[in-house]
Amino acid sequence: MIRKLLVSASALALMASPAFANPGNSSDVYQENTGNVADVDQSLSIWGSQSSVNQTGADNSASVVQSDDGSDVGSSPSNSSTVDQSGDSNIASVTQDNSGSAGADDDANYSTITQTGIASSATVTQGGSGSTSSVTQAGDTQSALVDQSGDGLNQSTIDQDGSANSAILQQGNTSGSESLASSISQIGANNLADVVQFGGDADSSVDQTGDDHLASVFQDASGDVTSSIVQADLANSATVSQIGVHAHSIVDQSGTSQIATVTQISSGWGALSSTIMQVGDSNLADVLQAGDGPATSIIDQADTLMSAFVNQDGTNLFSEVLQLVGDSNTAIVTQSGDSKTSYVSQDGSGHSATVTQTSGTAAVSFVTQFGVGNIANVTQ
Repeated sequence: MIRKLLVSASALALMASPAFANPGNSSDVYQENTGNVADVDQSLSIWGSQSSVNQTGADNSASVVQSDDGSDVGSSPSNSSTVDQSGDSNIASVTQDNSGSAGADDDANYSTITQTGIASSATVTQGGSGSTSSVTQAGDTQSALVDQSGDGLNQSTIDQDGSANSAILQQGNTSGSESLASSISQIGANNLADVVQFGGDADSSVDQTGDDHLASVFQDASGDVTSSIVQADLANSATVSQIGVHAHSIVDQSGTSQIATVTQISSGWGALSSTIMQVGDSNLADVLQAGDGPATSIIDQADTLMSAFVNQDGTNLFSEVLQLVGDSNTAIVTQSGDSKTSYVSQDGSGHSATVTQTSGTAAVSFVTQFGVGNIANVTQ
């Protein structure tokens, strides 16, 4: 009888104990070659963190600082960092501070930096919980800066190959529930990508191949908001500013010295969308969309020195500008109020089309131009 009571008491004690014990800190540093430096600080990690530094190249530097507030992170360490440097003269810096974990394995922060080239640098800062960052650098003199703060739940991937590419990614998730995600890929030389995201949802993908491209994305959010920029060839520039709810934007540029600017706002009644496709040289596209109703704008440009400007306000609305053959054509479209539609197609050289639809009534306009030097003005 006594034995049975002891067994029962032991079982109750096990049931009452926490599901997981804190894992403690662990650090693994492996170094070959010459001149490598690794610095790992886990002194302020209460729940426990894990770090792995692998340096097989020469003259690499790795710094890892991990801390947490002692919150339960399930069976996982609060922070996990992996730095792999097989190239030479690379710099990696990781700072992780896990706070606000709800006790699940998914609340851990993860960072992976892989450097196989020469003289590249990667800096990753993570706050909150449940964030993941992956940075892969090949080639030489690449630069990546990742800042994931706020409540956490940030996901990011940066891949760089070539020479002197730079990626700056800032995600300060304040939603507390919905994750932010961003992916940047750069292949070529002297490309710059700058992405800033706040709030919930929001999604951004930047893919740059070629040289001297600039991609800038700013998203505020609290609901939806997506952006994708794809640039090829030489010296193209794309700037996208979005606030949310809904809003979408795709910019696809190939050729030389293309410029695309998209501003989207909304916050009431959702939707908004803009697609810009540019092929050729020195084309310019500028789209401004506001809110209180859908709005769509499509601009497709080819050849040389085309210019398209679209300004939209709210409800329904739609505008399409096609500039596919010729050079030095200009289209200006302004829309506000209730349901509007505008279609402009220009083929040839030196054309000008201005469409203004701002009255309170429904309006539809089609402008088609062929030849050289034609001018069309439409006001509705």
